[in-house]
Order: sequence, then C-alpha cells, then structure tokens
Amino acid sequence: MRGLEGHVERIAICGSIRRGKAMCGDLDLLVGSHDGGPVAARFVTLPEVERVLFRGDGRVEVLLHDRQQVDLRIVAPEQFGAGLHYLTGSALHNIALRTRALRYGIKVSDDGLFVRDTTQLIDPGTTEEAIFAAARLPFIPPELRENTGEIEAAAEGRLPRLVEAADLMGDLHMHTRASDGRGTAREMIDAALALGHRYVAITDHSKALSVANGLDEARLLAQIRHLRALQEEVGERIQVLAGVEVDILGDGALDLDVGVLDRCDWVIASVHSGLDDDATTMTDRMIRAMESGVVDAIGHPTNRRLGERRASALDFERLFAAAARTGVALEINGNPHRMDLDDNACRSAREAGVGLVINTDSHAPHHLPWQEYGLLPARRGGIAPTDVWNCAPFAAMADRRRLRKRSANARVSVSGWEPAAELYVGKAASAHYQADDGPDLAQDGDDANLVERLRGPLDDDLRTRLDDWMRNGGDAALEEALSTWPGHPMATAFSLLTAAPISPDGGP
Repeated sequence: MRGLEGHVERIAICGSIRRGKAMCGDLDLLVGSHDGGPVAARFVTLPEVERVLFRGDGRVEVLLHDRQQVDLRIVAPEQFGAGLHYLTGSALHNIALRTRALRYGIKVSDDGLFVRDTTQLIDPGTTEEAIFAAARLPFIPPELRENTGEIEAAAEGRLPRLVEAADLMGDLHMHTRASDGRGTAREMIDAALALGHRYVAITDHSKALSVANGLDEARLLAQIRHLRALQEEVGERIQVLAGVEVDILGDGALDLDVGVLDRCDWVIASVHSGLDDDATTMTDRMIRAMESGVVDAIGHPTNRRLGERRASALDFERLFAAAARTGVALEINGNPHRMDLDDNACRSAREAGVGLVINTDSHAPHHLPWQEYGLLPARRGGIAPTDVWNCAPFAAMADRRRLRKRSANARVSVSGWEPAAELYVGKAASAHYQADDGPDLAQDGDDANLVERLRGPLDDDLRTRLDDWMRNGGDAALEEALSTWPGHPMATAFSLLTAAPISPDGGP
C-alpha cells in the first residue's frame, strides 16, 4: 500500500488462496507492523473499497466494489509467523497441530508459543518454521494443510517434494489462430521461450469443434509442415512439437483419422460434447480413446468450469486403471476457469500410478504463465515432479508414445480418409503457406464467424476469451464483434458471460 513506507514490514495473502484452493470466500491479508493505525486508516480508504464492515484493534473487514470481502489482520512483525500459520489454516489442520504441540507442553496460538496452561512466552512466532517445530514437525507446505494426513506424513518423514514451476520443462496444450487462438504459432513459441520452456506443443482443435474453426485432416497436415519449418527457424533454442487437441466423439471414436494423428508428435484427446453423459458412458468414451494407441493424454478430464459448470460424471477407478494400463497421461489443465483435475483426483491418480501433465490450454501468448494455476491442484494433491511427465525431457514422452503404439489394442475406427499425396511432400504443399504465418489454416479468417458464435450458446474457449478481454483488453476482433450489439461492448460481454438476456436496444 503506497504511502505506508516504514509502517509495513511484512505482508502476505493467507487463507484458502495461500492453500491453493480453486474457489475461495473471503480474502485474508496479513500485515506485520509496529504501528497498525496508519495501515488500517489507509486500507479503508483504498479506491476499491465500497464499504467498511468492521474496524477494531488490529483487524479490519471491508467489502470491495466487486463484492469480494477482504479481511485485514495486523500483527507485530515478531508475531508474523504465528499469525501467518493461523490465518492460512485450514481450521482442522490448525487444531490438529495445536493438539500435537500440547503433547510436548507447548500451547500454540496466533500470538506465539507459550508454556502449556500458562502465559509464559516461549517464542513470539516470528517464522512458521517455529510453529511447526513446536509440534516436532518439519515445515508443511500450505497447499497440504487440510488435515488429510499431512501431519502424520510430516511426523514420519513422508512428505513429498511438491512439484514447482521450475520443474516444468514444457507446455503441451495450446491453440493458435489456426483454430480459435489469438496468437500465431511463432508468437506462442516466442512466449514459451521467454518463460524458459525447453519444448512446446501446438495443439489446435479438430474439425468436430466447428465453432472453434477446428482442423480437418488436410489442415492438420499443413499445420504439421508449418511447425516443422518453424522448428528450423528457432533451431535448438526450443523443441517445437506438432500436435492436436482431437475431439472424443460420442461413441469414443476420435474426430480425425488415426493415420493422420499418428504423424503428430503429441495428441491430446478431449471431450467437448455430451458433457452430461452418465459416468459409464463418459468413462467408456475416454477409455476407448486411450486404447487407440495414438492418444498421449486426456485433456481437462472432468470438463468442469469453476462456478459455471459442474464436472462431468466419471468412474475414476476405471479411468485411472485404463490410463495406467494404456500409458496415457491425464491433464491438469491450468486454465484458471478449469483447474481440472482437482486436488482429490490428482492424489488418486498418483496412487493409481497414472502419469500427469500440467498444461495451460493457452489461447493467447499471455496465457502461457497459467501453468501456476495447474500447479495448485497438483501441489494440493501431493504431486511430485516425478509424477509429472512434462517435468522431464520430451524424449521420455516420445519413448512412451513409441511403446504404446506398438502394444496398443486399437479399437478406434479409422475414417478411411485418404490424403492427397501433395499434402505430404512436394512443392504443391507450399500452397498451404502464407508469408506472414505459415499455412492458411484459418480458412475464411479465424474470427470470421465470431459474431455468430457470440449470438449462439457460448463455448468454453469463447467464455475464456470474453473474460480475458474484460480483464486485459487487447482483442480488437472481439471488441468489434461485441460492437454489433447496441450499447457498450463491455456491458454486452458481461451480459453474455452472466447469461443475462440482451434486449434489441442493448439493455439487459
């Protein structure tokens, strides 16, 4: 908070956000200060604050204009660790740790560490490590603090080394202008390079997702050729993988010819239709896709949209068993509206021996840092780097792909599609390329049907795009399409996302 230099010594976000939960209620903020009066006074006058709900000694609660409640707690800097542990929670974790510390004669509170049944201070609790040491425990990462066995694991030295951002070597799910993305393949590659990735897979949608301008077989082959050319351009700085996000159809068949998919470096298969299928049907669909031999991972397996759409029904026991048997990974999707798989499914998948990949499902270059949202459920699920395929060089995944294809019991029907020979080799393939961004994959333009898509039921990617534009701007094509309605484009976008009807005169 500006203007408080010398007053704020430490500051941290606590509560369920620090524990990495996908959904949270109040926002908990902790400040370490020797003089909390100016801090509280400045906090309640911030322009985002709509109303002060409570103001007392060392504690302030406010409601922001976006209806988010924020609770500020101010403690002495030397008590910051005790306050941080207490406000991070969870409540059940705190109770379990305090109960354990009592066995060693120490009372743990948010004011510090005291001799049991007395007011004699042992340690003010400057660090969280001191709080855990009072219970004879090593530091437990915030994401694990749910009283689901983490205290016992810590006491027995069984805490995993949780996966971190620095462990991830690449991103294996992203879209470009070839389907419904907003960046060229080269722009996505450059964004991956800026993040230090060692490899990246371009995985545009397949033809079944017509609202996303999905690729058919011919356009996918052109995309592969284009990506091979881009690999030559970028050289050894990063490995460029030619991939696709192929749709899993209603009967479990794949949306593209298996022979064409076999030419890809990486295939992620996802469900985008029939999301309300019963658990048996949905699980059967995914298992049949796994058994094709050409699928490397199942994308956003439960298809949930946080706060918008419930997860599809799945028989996780059968799904995990099939994934382990076929050598197919399950994706932890880092789109902040998905974070799919959730932490419980991550934990169960690891216990079943299933490989995982943490991807962003990016639709624009600035989405690539979204891997942090995929890390949260992974860490809450106790996932270690050794559980995550893209924490290793891509060569390890390529080896798995070769083994899987040799041993696959392929049950996915082949469409019988026959490519024209010139799509594979020869100068005729150059007809699929443009000077600015490689193959002419966007057909009539990647945003040509944008107005039509906005007027129909919103698909997941368009919802993400609307939300992203409202937060960050910078999408001229979307803003122009929204301008076809009367009224301000921002109001139109909000109405579309909240399903509020838009009247002909532009009002809600």
